[in-house]
Amino acid sequence: MQNEALIDKRIVGLALFGFLMHEVLSLAAYTYPVVNMLVLAFAAGGFAFLFMRDLRWSMILGIAELAWGSFGSSFSWHLGSFSLSLRMLLFGLSVLFFAYHTARTRRFQPLRSTESMLFIVLALITGWGFIQGIIQGQPLVSVFLDGNAYVFILYFLIWRSVFHASDIPFIGSVLVAAAIGLSIKTLLLFNFFANGYELANLTYLYIWVRDTRIGEITYAGGNVWRIFIQSQLYIGLALLFSLAQAIRIVRLRWVDAALLTLYVAAIIVSLSRSFWIGIVVCTVVLLFAVRRSLVSRTRDFLKVLLKLLGVFAASVVLVLLLVLLPFGGRGVGASLIDRIGAEDPSGMSRIQMLGPLASAIMEHPILGSGFGKEVTYQSSDPRFKNPLNPDGTITTFAFEWGYLDQWLKLGAIAGTLFVAVLIALHVRGWQLVQKKIDDATFVWFFLLGLLFIELVHIVSPYLNHPLGLGYLVFGMVLIEHYSKRVYEKVDH
Repeated sequence: MQNEALIDKRIVGLALFGFLMHEVLSLAAYTYPVVNMLVLAFAAGGFAFLFMRDLRWSMILGIAELAWGSFGSSFSWHLGSFSLSLRMLLFGLSVLFFAYHTARTRRFQPLRSTESMLFIVLALITGWGFIQGIIQGQPLVSVFLDGNAYVFILYFLIWRSVFHASDIPFIGSVLVAAAIGLSIKTLLLFNFFANGYELANLTYLYIWVRDTRIGEITYAGGNVWRIFIQSQLYIGLALLFSLAQAIRIVRLRWVDAALLTLYVAAIIVSLSRSFWIGIVVCTVVLLFAVRRSLVSRTRDFLKVLLKLLGVFAASVVLVLLLVLLPFGGRGVGASLIDRIGAEDPSGMSRIQMLGPLASAIMEHPILGSGFGKEVTYQSSDPRFKNPLNPDGTITTFAFEWGYLDQWLKLGAIAGTLFVAVLIALHVRGWQLVQKKIDDATFVWFFLLGLLFIELVHIVSPYLNHPLGLGYLVFGMVLIEHYSKRVYEKVDH
């Protein structure tokens, strides 16, 4: 996405400052509960003020929070067994003010487009998950906690009512800022834990990251720690968009190369094989899609390819330096090799989950067991298998296998409909790209990113989570917008 038409450097700078303040306040709120209350109260008032003036802030802030916030629990009010997070607050106020603006203006865009039909299908799938969960007797709390992520598809109604193509540079700049900030955050945490800085109070830093669900920090052997932050998904997207832009125009500026180095280093440090595989597969698809244009510019492409190989080498060197400096380290190569195999604890845990998950699916394979369905299995992951739980027994309704999770809860019929929605978006988007409409690049980037998320979702669930569903919904809004432009041109 490093395209001057897409990116406003001033907005990137402001967004980076905003993300930095978010982290500072999050750490302060974790330390001092009164700060947590004040931040949420101020956020509620600020959101209400902005939404009253212009509901487009719902889209901009909603996307920014998803791209940065992982589970969205950096700030939260604990009200008995219910926890109101910043993400829920933002979403709830967005829905409330959308209803207010709609009632006041008496304007509501009719749901007549293909994308609107896809939204209705998603809404029916979501409703089915809740209904079937209740029918099958799943605990109501579990049904809500498991299925509430799907409710975020309501953003489609809000965002489509305010979206305009002129918003893309703002949104693109915010996403780039999030990718840059998350990359720096990932690499700093990696360096802190690899070198064990005494002044950093790493124990407290660790429990802050864990308890606020910002991410996961796990020991990977030697001096290497795995720094996995769920919103790193958006680093992967930024990486692919930058790569696509470089290959599409057959040029790589030094600024783009520097950002790509940062992104690749952060993805390496995440030690997420699903990210790695998704990026590799999407790169192959990218090269195949633009192969004809590259044939006529083979010499320029080879230059770009050499630069990209240099970017990868620089990223590896950066990761090594972060381990080795300032106190030295070891075990980097071994840790990375271990991640490639399936014998590491998290990889084995996924394998151990498969059998019990498959058995649970077969209980209601067609109609599903509904949201909140729990499965019990034994894991060798040291996060679960410990002196307090010596056999590693886990009972949960959250599973790493994304599509199998949806088959279990939604059943084969609704699960197939969900996949059909994804396929339909690819078809609709590709039709727009083929028509070569103005700014079709944005749609092309979306399709590449959607493919990445679909691949990652196989073993790391994102399309049943606000992080993936938010991207999906924004893409539906984007495709609907450009489809209307095509039809308007045809009519005229």
